[in-house]
Amino acid sequence: MISELTHGLGHLGRGIGFIFARPRLALLGMVPPLVVSALMVGLLISFGLFGLEPLTAAATGWVPESWRTAAQVVMGILVMVIAIGLAAVTFSSITLLVGTPIYEKISEAVEQACGGAPLAPEERLAASIVRSIGQSLTVIALSLLLAIPVFLVGLVPVVGGIIGVIAGVVVGGTLIVVELIGSPYDRRGRRRLGDKFGAAKGRRMVALGFGIPVFWLFSLPLVSVVLFPAATAGATLLARDLLGESTDPA
Repeated sequence: MISELTHGLGHLGRGIGFIFARPRLALLGMVPPLVVSALMVGLLISFGLFGLEPLTAAATGWVPESWRTAAQVVMGILVMVIAIGLAAVTFSSITLLVGTPIYEKISEAVEQACGGAPLAPEERLAASIVRSIGQSLTVIALSLLLAIPVFLVGLVPVVGGIIGVIAGVVVGGTLIVVELIGSPYDRRGRRRLGDKFGAAKGRRMVALGFGIPVFWLFSLPLVSVVLFPAATAGATLLARDLLGESTDPA
């Protein structure tokens, strides 16, 4: 398991090396996340200041008073992990939509460096835009839906908060992978969202080795801006790996 996780993490490292060897492409890829992250940070700060305390107080009202402060701390951490997870997935979805031409160019450059990008089956521009928006909205809606059981698990006494945090990180990392491998999968005609969710079948630890670090790093405002183009490059390498294609330089 550890070797698979580090293998997935290695794709992120190679993506970082690839993109920063091309500084103009890296800088271009930082523009969309810079704009989107400003919005996400504002929303998270507002929630932390005005929404977190009332929510944790309501969720831990049944806890005996001697344990209530500790329960509120654990619940506060869980709620913020969920909020950060939702923000990271939403950030990824919106950034990919806003910067589609840029991230397509980065992904294609990686494919060419690894031996060539396949010629994508023809799709009308309008159909492509509608499909991309629809899939992004579906992923965001799914992240909201999955946040409910993660939150409920956190209500379980003693171990619930820890299990909830772990579950939230795994869910967030998985959804980030689904978003970021979209371009190379679309290029191969695998355009259904089900194809992308099924990408890591049998190699889930490899996908999570990439997705969980990206999930956490996307929660850091300035880091997410710098990392996004590198994560796009790394996700293309991950997609090729999951599809059984070479990731070695041609």
